[in-house]
Amino acid sequence: MLSLGSGFNGGLTFDQTDQNLYAISNDNQGNSTLNRISLAGGGSVTALSGRLGTGFLGGVAYDGASNSFYAIVNDVLGNSSLDQIFVAGSAVVSETSLFSVGSGFVNAGLTGADVVPEPSTLWLFAGGALIVIGRWRRNVSRARRRALGVISNSEISIRRIL
Repeated sequence: MLSLGSGFNGGLTFDQTDQNLYAISNDNQGNSTLNRISLAGGGSVTALSGRLGTGFLGGVAYDGASNSFYAIVNDVLGNSSLDQIFVAGSAVVSETSLFSVGSGFVNAGLTGADVVPEPSTLWLFAGGALIVIGRWRRNVSRARRRALGVISNSEISIRRIL
């Protein structure tokens, strides 16, 4: 079992490019650090150089499209903003505040958008088409039986009651 150490508040993300996990930890003064967690060779935890600042108390999400991380940071008044974090090698090279998300997002979790599968439109269309065709065939079959006199008037009356 791999021991991560102390200061991890929650939130774990996976970078499919380098096959590593990432999490944010905080020291006793509240300074935040992005950590790379490798599971190869028994596992290791590496604190990336370049501090994030303070107030990163929640989750972190990786975005493969921009090769960056997103995290929510809180100031001393509880105001929260979404920040984008860029990493090169073993260092945090930039951290940019994107926009305010309101207040009270302490220990908020994030998830990456690229890991949520979208339902296939083709399969939804095919399922709907099968239902429509099935009902149409049933109605056509019933109309043919009526025309041939296979269904009696009493049977039609019973079906109308039901």
